[in-house]
Amino acid sequence: MHTCPVIVLNQLDPHPNADTLDIVQIGLYSCAVKKGEFRVGDLVVFLEPDTLVDTHMAQFQFLGDKRRIRPQRLRGLVSQGLLVPAPEGAPVGLDVWALWGLQRYEPPQPVDTVGEAMTPPQGYFPVYDLLNGWTHGDLIPDGTPVMITEKLHGSSARYHLDTHGVLGVSSRREWKRPGSTVYSRVLDGFLPDLVRFLVDFPGATAYGEVYGWVQELRYGHQKGQVSFAAFDLWQRDHWADPIWFRDMAESYHLPLVPLLARSWSYDSHAIAALIDGNTLAGGEERREGIVVRPVQNLIHEVDGRIALKFVSALHLQQDP
Repeated sequence: MHTCPVIVLNQLDPHPNADTLDIVQIGLYSCAVKKGEFRVGDLVVFLEPDTLVDTHMAQFQFLGDKRRIRPQRLRGLVSQGLLVPAPEGAPVGLDVWALWGLQRYEPPQPVDTVGEAMTPPQGYFPVYDLLNGWTHGDLIPDGTPVMITEKLHGSSARYHLDTHGVLGVSSRREWKRPGSTVYSRVLDGFLPDLVRFLVDFPGATAYGEVYGWVQELRYGHQKGQVSFAAFDLWQRDHWADPIWFRDMAESYHLPLVPLLARSWSYDSHAIAALIDGNTLAGGEERREGIVVRPVQNLIHEVDGRIALKFVSALHLQQDP
């Protein structure tokens, strides 16, 4: 669930390369604003990159027809997000997401990911979601050992074997009729390994990314080619620890998302330097970003399991 609360502006720093701009730090985001437009102590609203706004509203009319908030390079620095004044009289903490009709940008899905929906298997299978590391990076204490993997840009999938031995195939949100979508077609070549894995771990659900000829990052694939890489495992009522899952999946020869660090001492200030770089999944594109998870799961009383995604500002600038 997305939120957009009213906050207090605590700090303004001058842009190092522009006399007419200031820099606001929101979490790990750096956002450029016009000098003199805001003052420390103002109540403001910060809109993260990939937020969709209603440009008919007065505070967004200056955007013209550009509804999607995207990073932009301003005088040598990448500015991420948009800072606007809070509604008049709004208290700190007021969530304006619904009030302003904000939405989250979702990339269009190729036709062969749609398919025919079917009744889901019995059980609880959470929709896979990650917290935005740019704003929630402080939820992992510095020094915590974390696994870092590449975030692939494709379409999320999940697979579950029911008590009758029937393999359930799903997109991120919807279970599909077997054979009707790319989520089934991508299993060619390792389906026996996946089934053997799910048989040996009853009730488990494997999560992964279908990538290649899916989104604009092709990862060296030819037209129509797709691949699969597993990234997580749900075990009836909890997420598996990432190192345990990766070791188990490798022993069953399951394809996995590229590993950048098996156990890295988390540093909320140094993590930004690891986000950009070329993909390790094939091809010559820049990677979409990274995923950071404590090697032993951390549970937050509000946000649940702590797993962070850091999407590269360079990727968002280039994304159609």
